[in-house]
Amino acid sequence: MAIMATSKAQRAVNTFNTVRNTSSDAFKSVVPYATISNISEISTVLFNDDYTAQYNEFVGNLVNRIFKTVISTRSFNNPLAILKKGNYALGVDIQDIYTNPTEGHDYEMSESAMAEILKIYKGDTKTAYYRRNRRRKFPITIAREELQAAFISWEDFGKFIDSQITAVYNGNYIEEFQWTKQLVDYAYEQNYANVVTLASDITDKESAENFLVDVRATYLNFLLPSTQYNAYQKMNPDDTKAVNTWSQEGGIVLIITNQALSQINVKALASAFNLELADFMGRVISVDKFANPNIKAVLADESFFQIWDNIFRMDQFYNASTMSWNYFLHVWNTFAISPFANVTIFATNDTVAMQSMSFANTSVDVTMGTPKDVTLTITPSNATTEVTFTSSNTDIATVTSSASNTVKITPVAEGTCTVTAESENGKTAEITVNVVSA
Repeated sequence: MAIMATSKAQRAVNTFNTVRNTSSDAFKSVVPYATISNISEISTVLFNDDYTAQYNEFVGNLVNRIFKTVISTRSFNNPLAILKKGNYALGVDIQDIYTNPTEGHDYEMSESAMAEILKIYKGDTKTAYYRRNRRRKFPITIAREELQAAFISWEDFGKFIDSQITAVYNGNYIEEFQWTKQLVDYAYEQNYANVVTLASDITDKESAENFLVDVRATYLNFLLPSTQYNAYQKMNPDDTKAVNTWSQEGGIVLIITNQALSQINVKALASAFNLELADFMGRVISVDKFANPNIKAVLADESFFQIWDNIFRMDQFYNASTMSWNYFLHVWNTFAISPFANVTIFATNDTVAMQSMSFANTSVDVTMGTPKDVTLTITPSNATTEVTFTSSNTDIATVTSSASNTVKITPVAEGTCTVTAESENGKTAEITVNVVSA
């Protein structure tokens, strides 16, 4: 009876034959070429103790050739992987060099000008170093028992391969995705990026249109020589000479949160970049969120992200006690930001909700003719919630806010009134004011 090949089964057969083709002649002489109907014959050979050498060779080639190749290919599904610069296999540090445009000089016909022909004109060259900072390993165990169970059918063999690859791939994929986003958070926290403060979160048509205006203006500014949009002087405050740089149209990317992107007319956003919609979508990358919720988007030259692959390799160890192979995918990278590249982060103001507030005393005496400041204790101390102060009787005393947590009480006439502090999120505190004669 003929066995019908499914697409999954055929892929598994092709995978096995790829491993076989990379194996030794000794392996090929014992293990037959795979067909859709001879998995039992192959299993009988591979899991026969007389052919342990062939089994070990098969597992080694399966992991080192197939797993590593597929994992490496799949890693490019990381939406932020386009920001990688390539491989840097030698050394720990990467050197980045930028030379400022040469300054022009006025033409002059004089003896002193003639002498300048022998003068040395050194360029204003800046250097940055990026150190390898990510060294990770992702372990995977191939147990003889599990592999033998997978050889019941080519579909089961294919499922086994896919599950092992996916586990390793997902681990590295998620980490690289998070590390790339963290570069934006780091630049924001360290003030290593130009920041455009949004008036409000991007939650409706109006705020989306305002964001488009900001992005469009920033994008156009990136294309012109400027010292404003790179972080060189912020990273090197002792250097008085700023870096004058600009971006190329095809080298600018927009990384934006899904929530913000969902509010924006994508065609209008593409128009802001002078691009057709299809071309623009290759320059925009949507992410779930940044660690700092205030960050909504980042517009950057691709060279701002200095992400380099250093090591991507498999190492192995056989555990005779469990009849299993332990494989370790080692992934070493460099994740850094360039001080020479344009970048602007679009973020809302830091907002910290007030939890409670109180006056130090229940009452205060204020002498006629002498205004008095009274301080309000706010928790947490860095709360940004707005506070308003009111007087229960302005004929006795008036109030003005002299700071976010301080009220100036001005006496009007002798008597008693109550000053109330109320936050925009509903917290209140009161103090009794006794206005007394001088």
